Amino acid sequence: MAEASVMATVVTAASAMGVAALTGLVSYRITRWNIRKEFEIELRKQRLDAFKKLWAISQPLALYGRKEPVTRAVISRLAQDLRQWYFEEGGMFLSDASRDKYMALQESLQKAIRSPGGGAEPVAEPDALDAKTFEGVRQKGSELRSALRESFGGFPQM
Repeated sequence: MAEASVMATVVTAASAMGVAALTGLVSYRITRWNIRKEFEIELRKQRLDAFKKLWAISQPLALYGRKEPVTRAVISRLAQDLRQWYFEEGGMFLSDASRDKYMALQESLQKAIRSPGGGAEPVAEPDALDAKTFEGVRQKGSELRSALRESFGGFPQM
């Protein structure tokens, strides 16, 4: 009988240690998941704030309702504003795909800044970009904004 009692005690102790180990592992995993969830929520908030600022900066590339003609000076200011945003606000939040779109936009802006009028067409306003050059730059801006939405994951469907 003493042997059975010892065996029962050993089995009970082993079971208790197994339950304790399993409970600890589950608790660890839940805590880790909660920390990661909180981090993801905070990261999405910061990313959204940064992307909203970039969206606003890109106003000169609007298809409709622009406040001023798009000149090389406007494009130059936009390129500087984008660079400042990239290094001070949100460049680190860009996905690889959206960073590629950002760089393509900056290259397009630099090309438009370097060429008088941006192209061969006559322009109505001195130093204004011609329609073809503006459309190329505008399209790059649109592609960047689309990539931002994709990298952010868009918005959940309700």
